[in-house]
Amino acid sequence: MDVIEAIHKRKSVRNFSGRQVEKEKLMRLLRAGQQAPSVRNGQPWMYVVIRKKDTLEKLAQIKKSWNPLRQAPVGICIFIDKNRYSSKHLEYFAQDCGAASENILLAAVQEGLGGVWLGTYPDRDACGKVKILLGLPDRMIPFNLIALGYPSESDGVKPARKELAVFYEKYDKAE
Repeated sequence: MDVIEAIHKRKSVRNFSGRQVEKEKLMRLLRAGQQAPSVRNGQPWMYVVIRKKDTLEKLAQIKKSWNPLRQAPVGICIFIDKNRYSSKHLEYFAQDCGAASENILLAAVQEGLGGVWLGTYPDRDACGKVKILLGLPDRMIPFNLIALGYPSESDGVKPARKELAVFYEKYDKAE
């Protein structure tokens, strides 16, 4: 599968079969995340891989939209240490972690897996609860969680995308 095919095939998978994700596949996904672009090539992201059902359940209780963690055999928390950024570059961490997250989700498609991006940052309450559950020190910022696994048969179809919005040279609302 080429990258364009993976991009078009990727969807948010919220229902999982229960089949365990092999460690080798998981490591390929994390290495794909590591290849993402980042500001000043800082490569700031770090990962907590969660496989314990009780931890996944506790995380799922934080936000209603995090329910997919209840079925997922794996959760990944992508986070950064804000001390690794200069004050003028800290605001870019979300772009860095977003790029790593997308690489992971695209690699998952290639591996026959599915996942869903569960937003954490900038929800302060959710970030605080994730830090406590995963033992992250205060200087760490959890960016998101990814519920990951083999898609169930009942996961459904990918929703249609909105019409492409493109402007050339400058924005023109008349176009």
